[in-house]
Amino acid sequence: MFGMGSERAYLMSLPRRPRDLASAPSAEGKRVGTICDAHINHLATIGTTLHKRGVTRLWMFFLLLNVNLCFIGCTVLWNCLYGPISKGLPHSGHYFAAATELIERVAVRTSRSSGSLGTLALGDCSHLRGMLLAHVEKVEALAHAKLTAGWSWILAHFSTIVIGGALTFAFHQVVYFGAWMPWLLLNQFPYFDRFKIQPKKQADSQMMWSCLNWLFIIHFFFQLPLQLLFHPHFATALPLPPARAMLWQLPAFFVIEDFYFYWAHRALHHKYIYKYIHKIHHEHKHPFGVTAEYAHPAETLLLGFASVLGPLIIAPHMVTLWAWLLVKLWQTVECHSGYDLPFNPTNLIPFWGGSVQHDFHHRTFDGCYGSVFTWCDWMFGTDVKFRAHQKKLRGGKEGCYPAQFRGAPNVVALEANTANKANKAKAAEGLKGLGSSF
Repeated sequence: MFGMGSERAYLMSLPRRPRDLASAPSAEGKRVGTICDAHINHLATIGTTLHKRGVTRLWMFFLLLNVNLCFIGCTVLWNCLYGPISKGLPHSGHYFAAATELIERVAVRTSRSSGSLGTLALGDCSHLRGMLLAHVEKVEALAHAKLTAGWSWILAHFSTIVIGGALTFAFHQVVYFGAWMPWLLLNQFPYFDRFKIQPKKQADSQMMWSCLNWLFIIHFFFQLPLQLLFHPHFATALPLPPARAMLWQLPAFFVIEDFYFYWAHRALHHKYIYKYIHKIHHEHKHPFGVTAEYAHPAETLLLGFASVLGPLIIAPHMVTLWAWLLVKLWQTVECHSGYDLPFNPTNLIPFWGGSVQHDFHHRTFDGCYGSVFTWCDWMFGTDVKFRAHQKKLRGGKEGCYPAQFRGAPNVVALEANTANKANKAKAAEGLKGLGSSF
């Protein structure tokens, strides 16, 4: 391991482009850099521990990279809430520079301790930094130009109230039901039943139509008025927020929403409240995609506020809200999908609860109150039964909490995997015995 001083000396020796000097972080950026110095030492310790446990170098790099992105989101949230608000929010470029420098430091530390990451050589980190910035800036410029052109057309044809009401509502409907289509398609292929968390449960057509009918009422008579209520608080004018700002804003929104949701959801499970409000949502013990918003009107208002809280605090612009709705609706539909796909990209995100954790909540009604991450349930002791169940699905092996490496999707899959391993072991022994006879 290398000390902080040697690492800083190495980083200071890297060539800096004029643009980097022109956009050097101010006091807020320097504060982020100071926190990064302490954070990188903790990451180095984590990386060494994971490497000793047999985690591959490339996988370890991407794991730590995701941890860094979550860290940047939390750091930005802290600065926005407790920083000098009277002077305005810190410029997003400061945090982008801090994020790229932190990623570079992880690359330096990991490459020094393990030589290389698979086939990816990271010795020339200044070159890596330059390539990263160049590609991101190019994509950002293109995305910003396209968004500006599209948003200009919307502003020219629709009033502010229509944008905040009808268009936002239509956007919500398209994304919400569109996010359900892949999971609905998987239901048509028996091959994917092996990845179902509750393989013996299947929602029939009557259950689906009943859900859709209630969603129609909730969406039109409660969500639409809620959107109209909040739309004056979101700007619609040009210029649009920089696209790079969403790199830290969206993770920060997830952190805010998850913390609020945990306590509101946990309160809804109180014995004096549950049967009057939250019981409706739990009519589906084996959820499917669109049951995510199947709820009592009071719950829709209470938890719907969580969805706009992050953008309302940090970036109150309608384009930012739409971007947030895009990722949040995909996340909540996946959370209720009932599938645990091994190739799902969300499995690479540390502390991500996903459908595994939330499906357990629907089945047991006990614990696992977080909407996105596992850390609140872990810190406040409401995931004990879930952890025991996951240990069973891993064949009795201990896991790493709250960043969980999952086992089999269900008990049936666990038994099939165990049987396959036993058959392979028996076949190997047979071949070994056959070879020794010759």
